[in-house]
Amino acid sequence: MPKGFSFGAFCFGSLWAWSEGIGTTAGRLYVFDALVAAISGGIFFAMNESGAAMFFAFGTFFSWRIYVGYKAKSWLICHLQANGYRAASAL
Repeated sequence: MPKGFSFGAFCFGSLWAWSEGIGTTAGRLYVFDALVAAISGGIFFAMNESGAAMFFAFGTFFSWRIYVGYKAKSWLICHLQANGYRAASAL
């Protein structure tokens, strides 16, 4: 499995993890998505919906999603290896 960015994980997060059979990671992603949304939304509304708060809220959300997109394939590889799959040797 090639490493790199996963657009499925970027767009769907916990749903992607659930569809891949990584239930624990799906639960963690769901909790962190809720926390990031609550913190970002709270800051947005606490600052009276200013432009800077909106920029911070969207920046926080998208930076979290970019992190998930880049880490997704390594999470999947670790899950597969824990279930008995071995990495193919390069020929």
